[in-house]
Amino acid sequence: MNTDKLPEIDPTAPGMKNALRMLRRTVQLEAQRVKEQDYIFGESEERAMLYLHGGGFYLPAQAFSLRLAERYAKELDCAVFVPEYPLVPDAGADEIFGFCLREYIKLREKYPKLIVYGESAGGALALGIALRARDEGISAPDGLMLIYPALDDRTDNEMPEAAWTARANRLMWDSYLRNAPQEMVKYLAPMRHEDFSGLPVTYVEAAELDILCTEALQCAHRLGTEANIIRGAKHMFDAEAPLSFAQETIDKRIAFEENIYISDKKTP
Repeated sequence: MNTDKLPEIDPTAPGMKNALRMLRRTVQLEAQRVKEQDYIFGESEERAMLYLHGGGFYLPAQAFSLRLAERYAKELDCAVFVPEYPLVPDAGADEIFGFCLREYIKLREKYPKLIVYGESAGGALALGIALRARDEGISAPDGLMLIYPALDDRTDNEMPEAAWTARANRLMWDSYLRNAPQEMVKYLAPMRHEDFSGLPVTYVEAAELDILCTEALQCAHRLGTEANIIRGAKHMFDAEAPLSFAQETIDKRIAFEENIYISDKKTP
């Protein structure tokens, strides 16, 4: 994803919807198509992962995310669900979040062990789901994975070397939160929620050379955990699979996820 050009995208321009559909069709990976826009990797009756992809709420799941989902399924012996949730500009934040929450509830009712994984914009969805589940008395996930997450619409950091720019970040949040119900904002931009107590065990990963690094560290502090800071890494660094530190980081994620699955701790 060329984030340098993202701020110039006009989501209402003619052909934009067709361009996004074309991106969906170009994803080439072996996956079971459940319906028009959903992927499942692996099989299990016990272990599942809801993988909420990034893309600024504009883009469908990219090939590198699907490769990661496939790897998690194989190495963790679990079923990984990658829903293609609705996207802006066709959908608003309330519709996008509601879709993902319903997907979560369906999986929570079916699987004894469930991890919610969110990368970048998907991190906002993942943490928001955990907060909403707690507030509404819905059974919590067994663990959260927040990977270089976008969590706070107020972030306006400037970092010349960043792959994800402040301009792109502002465009993303402005587009996503436009017309969002005020009472939902604390779930849509979850760093706005005042209470992080009672949430499941959470892995927070921050890329050092990322404008989102600060909010990831703040999130980890509020959760009472320590973020895994990837030194020298930029946003979406794990898309470059050959990088040795990317592989080491993915191995750490898998170890954390395995510990969640084997834990005897019950979800609330």
